[in-house]
Amino acid sequence: MLESSLVKYGEKVVSCSRGNPCSVIFDWDSIWAFSKSCENFNPMSLRFFHTHPHGSVNYSTIDENCLKGWTISFNFPVLFYIISFINSDLENFEYQYSAYTIENGKMVSHRYSPQLRSTDLAMLKSISCAYEER
Repeated sequence: MLESSLVKYGEKVVSCSRGNPCSVIFDWDSIWAFSKSCENFNPMSLRFFHTHPHGSVNYSTIDENCLKGWTISFNFPVLFYIISFINSDLENFEYQYSAYTIENGKMVSHRYSPQLRSTDLAMLKSISCAYEER
């Protein structure tokens, strides 16, 4: 299973990327351009989703640095989800997740993160598994 990313603003998909088994690059240029093109951009509506390999929903140093950078850039502690699907079966959406944000310069679990929508899970799963060798 490959790592993948999805960035949404409300219900709009701003960016999605497919990485490799141990990393993915968010399309920062598209995300920043989108934020500047919105007349009344509200970073509270911005959500970053990122898949990790089976079983891992802990953040890495790279995840932490990215989230700190976005928080500084948007001047707001954005919401960052790390999702791990239980298997690579495209019909099975069992998963575990953690949600994080930055508080006082530190990465912390987000206490009130909403459950993930099935449409977001389906998109992430297809990005992560669609081209996986079977």
